[in-house]
Amino acid sequence: MIGHKKYLTALLCTLACTDGRPLESVAFQGKAFSNLRLDSSISRKKLHISRQEHATPSTTTFDIAHEKCSYRPIKKILKSSPRDDDHDVLDADGSDPLFSGKTTISLIAGQSLLVVGAVIAAQILSVPNYGLGPDFSLDDSSIQLGVITTLPLFCIALLLDIIEKTVPALNDVSKATQRSVLGLLGGSRKPLLALGVSLALGTAAGWGEEMLFRGVLQFELSERLGDSVALGSSAVVFGALHAVTPLYAILAGLASLYFGELYLQYHNLAVPIVCHGLYDVGALMAAHWAVSGMTQEEREALAKWEPPSARND
Repeated sequence: MIGHKKYLTALLCTLACTDGRPLESVAFQGKAFSNLRLDSSISRKKLHISRQEHATPSTTTFDIAHEKCSYRPIKKILKSSPRDDDHDVLDADGSDPLFSGKTTISLIAGQSLLVVGAVIAAQILSVPNYGLGPDFSLDDSSIQLGVITTLPLFCIALLLDIIEKTVPALNDVSKATQRSVLGLLGGSRKPLLALGVSLALGTAAGWGEEMLFRGVLQFELSERLGDSVALGSSAVVFGALHAVTPLYAILAGLASLYFGELYLQYHNLAVPIVCHGLYDVGALMAAHWAVSGMTQEEREALAKWEPPSARND
């Protein structure tokens, strides 16, 4: 058992990257933007001329009306963003060309693998309770504490959002998240689907990342090197694995310090699990709302955006 412990860092890094470096670095897999525009007036004009040549006037009028009725209601039902009609976000059949269910499912599955990885690492290192810690308890008190401790994170996020336009590095952080959400949920606004996906990803990240980085890595390092070293080391690893941009890595590292301190203070991993998961749900929903409110040109620019490291290559 002891002989395997030297592989801890490699194992944790491998498992943490199985989901493609959590959500924020997901590769954009939407369809090309070049086919997004649908000129409905031209399309219907051609249809009208074609049917005039091959049908009686009464039949043509009925068919065109039928075509309009079969197209508009579907688009209206699926559309929630006030800009969707103006900028042709949806295809003629009412579907979002930038949304791929397979991409979304694979990301949720990949993030969920962190839980499996944490359990395996806990077994190898003899961490109690499968990586949840000896005092784990998901009860009303821990859930309430998790919700309350999320509030400072949302306040900081709101402040950063206010000043991001004046700080290019902060703008890059937002672009990284929004670009991933564009590939994850597409360009049209989908409130119910977005909420479901956000809850699934937030739950997977809350449990998986907290079990792996706090429940296993921080716990094991605390036993060997003390709380301070464990807290700092796990934050460095966590930030490095979220290094979409340099500032993104720093912010992720600071968030890790916060989650780790919650674990040290309450001795119950349920508190940072709830806090982490709830924050991720809110961040994903906010990013989806921002992306689905963009114009087509803004989405095109977002899809082509690259992190600073890629621009310098």
